Parts: sequence; structure tokens; C-alpha cells
Amino acid sequence: MPDIGAHWDKTEVSIQFNDIRKDIVSAGLHIYSCSLEEMWSGLYKPSVYEANTLWSRSHDSGKIAKVIDAWVQERALSPIFLVKHLKLDLGLVADGKHRLTVSHAIEASEVPFMVESTNESWVCRAFPSASRLI
Repeated sequence: MPDIGAHWDKTEVSIQFNDIRKDIVSAGLHIYSCSLEEMWSGLYKPSVYEANTLWSRSHDSGKIAKVIDAWVQERALSPIFLVKHLKLDLGLVADGKHRLTVSHAIEASEVPFMVESTNESWVCRAFPSASRLI
């Protein structure tokens, strides 16, 4: 693994560059940020994104390589997109699992994430120290 840091685009423009359905984006998203440690505590089954899964069959190695390449070139990527678990106050990764896995592998200090602005009350329970950026 090259010595890299995570580069995140935490601007409102980043909301447009992801694989999230257009109707969800147009309804509104907010961007938050929290420590990697807190992210792990607030995710449902975070073991899926552990560093040791980086090149496993559970990930697309091409997408992992693209994240690494972008960050080696210091290109900022959009935050991950989380949705609330159906019954628990925990987040599920709807978009960005490769960015999250690489973040964990390089021991990033923080992870920004997007959530639907119409359903964000669970965020403060899952990630108590998260700060809303946008």
C-alpha cells in the first residue's frame, strides 16, 4: 500500500458526483464528518470494510485501485452515502464502500458522509460527535 492520505471533497458540489439516485439527491442531502473510530461504532457490520478485506472477493479490486490512485494523485472524492438501518440506529453504506475500506486501510483520521436531509435524526445517535458540514 502506498503512503497516502484520504482526500475528500466536502463541498456541496460533491453531492452531484456519486452513484445515488437522482430523486434522493434532489430531495436533499447533508454532509457530516466524524472520526474513523466513531464511524466504526455507528455502522452495521463494519467488519465488511476492515482493512484486511481490501483485496478480498467482497470488493471490486478495480474500484479499490481507483480510490487508491485518486488519493495518490491527491484527487478529492465525494463522501460516502449512509442510510439508516431499518430497525437500529446504525448506518448502512449505500454508496462508497470502497472509499470506506481504503480509508480504514490507511487509517484515515476522519470520514465524511452524506445522509438524506429528510431522514437524519438517527445520525446523532449513531455518530454522537459527528459535525454537520453542509
